Amino acid sequence: MNGRSRKLLALFGWVLIAFVFINVLKSTTVATVDYARETGQPCSACHLRPEGGGELNAQGIAYARSGYQWPVPEDVEPYTPSNLARLVKMVVGYLHLTVAVIWFGAIFYIHIVVRPQQLRTGIPRTEGIIGWTSIGIMGVTGTALAVFRYLETGSVFSGTFGTVFIIKLAQVGIMVLLALIATVVLTRRLRRGVGREGAADTESDDITPETLPSLDGRDGGRAVVAVDGKLYDVTDSRLWKDGVHLRQHHAGEDLTEAMKRAPHGAEVLDRVPPIGEILQGGSTTVTVEVATPPVVSPGDANAVELTFRSSLDSSASDRVMVRTAVPAPFAQVYRDGADDAMRLDLIGPDGQSRVKTTPDGYQGQDMAVAETGDGFVYTWYRRRQARVIIDEIQYGLWDKCGDQTRAITNLTDHSDGTLGAYDRVPAVGVAPDGSIGIVWRRTLCSLQTGECNYNIHYAVVDPSGGIVVPPTQLTNSTAWDSG
Repeated sequence: MNGRSRKLLALFGWVLIAFVFINVLKSTTVATVDYARETGQPCSACHLRPEGGGELNAQGIAYARSGYQWPVPEDVEPYTPSNLARLVKMVVGYLHLTVAVIWFGAIFYIHIVVRPQQLRTGIPRTEGIIGWTSIGIMGVTGTALAVFRYLETGSVFSGTFGTVFIIKLAQVGIMVLLALIATVVLTRRLRRGVGREGAADTESDDITPETLPSLDGRDGGRAVVAVDGKLYDVTDSRLWKDGVHLRQHHAGEDLTEAMKRAPHGAEVLDRVPPIGEILQGGSTTVTVEVATPPVVSPGDANAVELTFRSSLDSSASDRVMVRTAVPAPFAQVYRDGADDAMRLDLIGPDGQSRVKTTPDGYQGQDMAVAETGDGFVYTWYRRRQARVIIDEIQYGLWDKCGDQTRAITNLTDHSDGTLGAYDRVPAVGVAPDGSIGIVWRRTLCSLQTGECNYNIHYAVVDPSGGIVVPPTQLTNSTAWDSG
């Protein structure tokens, strides 16, 4: 279908929509006036609302059930719907109206947002599902409303209401027929046509993983993306201007993984022409299982060398070495740059666990760790604002499962100092009796002169974390300098 045909179809769709709305509004108004003129009665004689329209009262129901004879014959049996029937009718009516709005909304979306000129592959799959689901629900609810009408009035197709009802059915039938033609006939033809164009393109311009990056859409060039091994030409898509989509994704790339994280599915690619599949020799998933002896010790290791050879080119091959080992238990410590919390990673033969030892934003520095008899001691320095800016040593204890056995404790405290005191670069060791020694460098700086003094301090902590030897100066430097 060429551009002129798409424009004619779009124009016809707008005329049809306007025609439906005008006739629905017009027929409803004329019906109310006609009944009042024929009977010579005010609208309130048959309707619950004084101004007319809406639900009928008992006399209005009898008038309809008599075949619209006035005065109403005495032998007409009255019908009074129950409260439950009224509620069901109201719910069904609102559902019918809501789904109709959704259906028209899908039509408006295609005509205003997507535009028929861009539907090179036909109606998008999502909009098609919404449209046909709406048509199905409207058919069911419309039938239910017709049944309610028949129970109340004894007829559906008689009188002015019947005329209007027949006109509506004809209009809806035409729209359903057009929807069937658009989603089944035209969409299939467009997709077959695009497929033939794509086949011609790929024959003259084979695209491989190596050549795909060159089709990035820059400088007015061709823009192509790959998803699940299939290629799509997004050159003419307004959502891929200069080969960039929403400032995040770029043409010339395989977007399979990005599509999995996207808020939409791959059906959005139905709006751009597919041009074939990316050329490659195929891939095979290889699963390697390494049997572990029933009895192993920390440090035991195994290695398997795998050779992969191309089925297209026997001279192209690669080797992969798979190594396995039983690690000795150890710990590593660091500050997580993502949240500035202190972390303790415990690695052992049974696996690895990551322990968050502080709240976010803790910002410890110069971390050190040592293994104790039943766990680990973890120490660092942390900066805070007292009278002046100070750095203090902190420590805590964790067992080998990562459970904290000693809360984080300040080893040094400079709250009352007037000099800049900076305890940094802590080191930690554990004696055979389980005593823990922590040593660090202390820098004292005069805020008036800018001169600083440097000394080494240490402290001793018992296996439970209690301080045995408080912070003690180990060196005795009295020099102050500005270096």
